[in-house]
Amino acid sequence: MALADNKSSFLPPSVIRKMADELSFLPTWIAGPGDVVVVDSVERAEDFCNNIYNKVKMKVGEGVRFASFKEPFKDVCRRLSVDVADAELVPWGWDSYIKRKFEKWGVPQSMLPSAENLEGIRNLSSRRTAVQMLPQIVDAIGRDFCVGESFVITSLEEFFPLAEKYEGVMMKMPWSSSGKGLNYCYSTNITEKVKGWVNNVIEKQGCCIVEPLYNKFGDYALEFKVSEGKVSFLGYSKFDTSGQGTYQGNVLMTDDEIEECLGISLSVDADMVRKARMAVEENVRKMIAPYYNGALGVDMMIVGNSKAGKSLHPCVEVNLRNNMGILSHELKRRWIPDGDRFAIHYNDFIPNDERKDYVPLVPEHGDAKYTARVYL
Repeated sequence: MALADNKSSFLPPSVIRKMADELSFLPTWIAGPGDVVVVDSVERAEDFCNNIYNKVKMKVGEGVRFASFKEPFKDVCRRLSVDVADAELVPWGWDSYIKRKFEKWGVPQSMLPSAENLEGIRNLSSRRTAVQMLPQIVDAIGRDFCVGESFVITSLEEFFPLAEKYEGVMMKMPWSSSGKGLNYCYSTNITEKVKGWVNNVIEKQGCCIVEPLYNKFGDYALEFKVSEGKVSFLGYSKFDTSGQGTYQGNVLMTDDEIEECLGISLSVDADMVRKARMAVEENVRKMIAPYYNGALGVDMMIVGNSKAGKSLHPCVEVNLRNNMGILSHELKRRWIPDGDRFAIHYNDFIPNDERKDYVPLVPEHGDAKYTARVYL
């Protein structure tokens, strides 16, 4: 949302700010000794670390310290003996709102991205990045195994030929929050509402992304970390979305299990799955790594093809931030190996519900609207 708005005055809706507060403990699960995690309540976070031991039989947050925006940054550094010169600031993802929030907290400019760097991250975060990467990845893997077409349009006149060429098309805003900013229509039903939606996106964001509407059989992602031009593969993730594309949760599986699942679904061996992964990684190295440091995920999906089989769409979206796929991968690998599913709840849960077999990932209390859980 902040990337789409791109104004220094942007303020997320109150419900989004509440979600950020109530899920602020989540980065602890991917943090390491010596890291400082900024949470809504330091006391609540420390108590949760002690209480969760009975669930996971490990010391969650061992060596991790906690801080809060309620305590001035310089006081946090003094209390926790943080040397700013050697410290790195790693938010869930960068945007102008997050930078401004850290500035107000008292973080020195030396730890923050410049306006130029922030604009570079914003540009790479556009869905246009996936449009540019997709044909190169498909060609590298092979069109007998992969599919994928995506187009950037800047006028409604460009939309009509695409809508008529395919039975159905998906339209996407260049920038939007995860699983949002999507719309679709069929060639036989291009309504005034659809035309208005496309025009509005072009007017506000400069272009609109259009692609065929695929018959989807599964959502997957490749998770990476980029540092000083080098790309490291973190692992696979498998997730679920609604019919409208909204994220619904992750299926917790090991990398070997996901490779096997992909191979079976696509009727190929694991070597072919790894070839696809390496093609994506190479494009991340060429097109993103020179300009970005941090975590990112490349969404993929299995789709039906004209031969009544299944194909891989290897680059649906590129997400330049930490994401629930990376978190889910680490939960399965490091903390909850018998976990079955990761889910985030909003207003549809009972805190500390003893009737269900799950591990809470954040403190649950009576006033909470959000929680995150791993179901066993």
